[in-house]
Amino acid sequence: MDINTQELQKAYRLSVIIAIAMIVSLVCYAAIVEILKRNPPASGPAAIPESVIYVFFIVAIVIFFIIPLLKKKILSLKFAPQTQMLKAEPFSPPVQRLLTVSIIIEALCVSVAVDGLVIFILLRNTTYFYTFLLMSFCFLCLYFPRYSQWEAWMKKLQTDQLQGTDLGF
Repeated sequence: MDINTQELQKAYRLSVIIAIAMIVSLVCYAAIVEILKRNPPASGPAAIPESVIYVFFIVAIVIFFIIPLLKKKILSLKFAPQTQMLKAEPFSPPVQRLLTVSIIIEALCVSVAVDGLVIFILLRNTTYFYTFLLMSFCFLCLYFPRYSQWEAWMKKLQTDQLQGTDLGF
């Protein structure tokens, strides 16, 4: 398998566009919170135990540590033979896998901000929301797709296939 640089760059650009869209979604969440803050509902905030907030914090921390493990696991799986369903994919299976992993990671990062939005809707507490929003933004920055990592994985895949060894990254 030869690394198709043009295909890899095209998939990477798509991944970056999606990551930027996810970052823009964080700004939209903040706008929603500010609009809702100015227009309070008729009823007061929900009475939920504070332990629920701690559960959300624990979930955010777990997400942070799960992402690298998930990435490694998905990228190390052996490629299944191409089926009829996969033929509609715009990229070769290895490049498609990189793009898919990138989108999954970005969605997990944004899910932390969604948790904060849920807490805000329940409690009307902006401090918790902005804490989760900041965590989400930091996760997105930390796990932002990097072309050098994509190239390194593709080179490792190529080497592993030439040597007939198991995939792993």
